[in-house]
Amino acid sequence: MSTREEILKELGITPIWKLSKGSYDTSSVETRDSVLPQFSLKNSALAKGGQLRQASVIKGESSVLLESGSHVVLGSGDLQADWLFVGETQGVEESLSGESFSGEAGKLLDNMLSAMHLHRNDKVYLLSVVRRRIPNDQDSGHQESVSCTGFLEQQVRSIQPSVIVTLGNFAAERFIGLNRDFSDYRQVTHECWGVNLITTYHPQHLLDNPLDKADAWKDLCFAIDVMNRAERARAPVSENQ
Repeated sequence: MSTREEILKELGITPIWKLSKGSYDTSSVETRDSVLPQFSLKNSALAKGGQLRQASVIKGESSVLLESGSHVVLGSGDLQADWLFVGETQGVEESLSGESFSGEAGKLLDNMLSAMHLHRNDKVYLLSVVRRRIPNDQDSGHQESVSCTGFLEQQVRSIQPSVIVTLGNFAAERFIGLNRDFSDYRQVTHECWGVNLITTYHPQHLLDNPLDKADAWKDLCFAIDVMNRAERARAPVSENQ
């Protein structure tokens, strides 16, 4: 099994990056070289009721997706997730496997999750804005992502994550809209359907632009800090306080 330093080496950000003092609260994020940021997990089974019924979601799917003949990927992971990671369009690997984030980009995402002490099947759910592969790189992603907006909202409200992390500017645009440079939206807490939302780069972008991996790690550390603050806000107040 890879060590934490090996994981960060794979991300291309060794020696281990240290959190710098910025405009956000980093008091809950560990900054020592030997320790990665930690966060607490709530008891989702107690805090959330019910399961996501994907069959009902499929029933409401747009015909442009259902009749396309392509493999529709609904998402994968823990249906009681604390973390919801949302990517862009499905690639060849996802279309063939029926699983979100396959291939090399999926491996990099798994390493990113491991560096956060997360796993894609435990407290994490993965989605893509466009859930089928667009043939021959056709520019039909906008039309299909618009048709999926209702699906995305239903997923968010059903899973009730504590933090949403959008991967790439296309996914961020579908959730919060973008009218400035993508970098202006990073390391800022947004809100979508009552859930804290953080933006960062898509793993495929990081494979193509490895110099951005350090910035992506900063984004993930910021997301952990947002999760920590959300956990503290929900914690019951002691009678002695």
